[in-house]
Amino acid sequence: MDILTPKGQKSLSDERDVKRWFESTFNLKYVETPKHRAAFVDAVIIKDEVVAVVETKCRYNTSLDDFKTKFSNEWLVTWEKLNSGIRISKDLAVPFYGILYLVESGIVMTIVVSDSLGNVVAPLRLETTVTQATINGGSANRTNAFINMKTAKSYSIDQS
Repeated sequence: MDILTPKGQKSLSDERDVKRWFESTFNLKYVETPKHRAAFVDAVIIKDEVVAVVETKCRYNTSLDDFKTKFSNEWLVTWEKLNSGIRISKDLAVPFYGILYLVESGIVMTIVVSDSLGNVVAPLRLETTVTQATINGGSANRTNAFINMKTAKSYSIDQS
């Protein structure tokens, strides 16, 4: 599994940094799905009950300025992964959030992808493209969602 490789372990460590930041910032519990298995979502957010479903991605070697210019402020996520999160959040009657962590910049961006009824509320477009298959490389031709993050909330995460 990719999570067992050095790049996978780095991404997991960075996701856990986001988890700690998220919990201390919002006083909510970020509960991971099993990392040793291929789960459809990365986490659920809990207060006294489940309040959201989450997809979290860490991006490397990309500053906020690079993200805005080189990537047109669009976050690429496979449509299969996004669609799974939308379905699960609808089934649980909670919203589905995307969390993007630009690691070197220390910037966390959050956006509501879909509401509790499964309606997509984030501006996104779908396109079939060839992209990196996994964190460890390779290539895959698949349908990807490009989420426009212009309306996302941005936070500076303390990396000390």
